[in-house]
Amino acid sequence: MGPRTNRQWRLASRPVGMITPANFRFAEETVAPLREGEVLVRNRYLSLDPTNRVWASDVPSYLPPVELGSVMRGGALGVVEESRNPRRKAGDLVQGLFGWQEYAVTDGQCAVPERPFPTGRGATASGRPWSPERPADNSRGDRDRRAARGWTRM
Repeated sequence: MGPRTNRQWRLASRPVGMITPANFRFAEETVAPLREGEVLVRNRYLSLDPTNRVWASDVPSYLPPVELGSVMRGGALGVVEESRNPRRKAGDLVQGLFGWQEYAVTDGQCAVPERPFPTGRGATASGRPWSPERPADNSRGDRDRRAARGWTRM
């Protein structure tokens, strides 16, 4: 398989009040070849929740703040696409703090979900469907869908 392009949202500035699109910068970069022990995960569902606001601020919490210019931290459910780690194989369903990006490289310490996650549409915090498989639908003005604006078909 040829080189993969990783689409990601990076933290551009610290939010003041509500998070806005101006706090993020969309970036694309080529995924580097895996080294021994690494796993490549393609994120299928991204978590957009209140903790992201805490991590985007410059206030320490149970995890340090996300550094400016870094991929926005966030939970994700994904599928292992490639593995150089004996603990994970292609096709494994995994979850972890993989960030707001299409691909994540991990050491294989990611968790396996207790039950399979759906391969279709996910649910937002409000219970409405959303997944990175389709563009966000902002027609209803849902806050959680506005937060997802910019994610395109993955």
